[in-house]
Amino acid sequence: MKQEEYTYFSNFSSRVDLERYGVNSLLLYSVQLKYDIEDIDEVATTSLVDGGDDKKTDLVYIDIELGEALIAQGFMSQKDRGEAPANKACDLNISVTWLLTRELDEIPERIWSDVAFSQQADIQKIS
Repeated sequence: MKQEEYTYFSNFSSRVDLERYGVNSLLLYSVQLKYDIEDIDEVATTSLVDGGDDKKTDLVYIDIELGEALIAQGFMSQKDRGEAPANKACDLNISVTWLLTRELDEIPERIWSDVAFSQQADIQKIS
């Protein structure tokens, strides 16, 4: 099925506010839908992870009220594909394992607060 045929795609494509996030735009769109987020720009500012030392982590989002942590590794292809490359599942496994098992001083400072919170808070679910 081509991406244009999915029901969400026309809505996502019309979201010019997400264009500035490039390859992370679909990831943010999905998070916004799942958690009914009003201000996606704030979430982008606090939750997107970007850097060579992020161990393949693209987003760390904490929903305090739900007690949920979302650790995500996104993929958005510019051409139609049946599925994401197989290594994306391995990348996510690396990311989750790294974030949840490292000492805080081993984690980049820009995501330290989210990781510290997820390691110490009453998180009941990790997605």
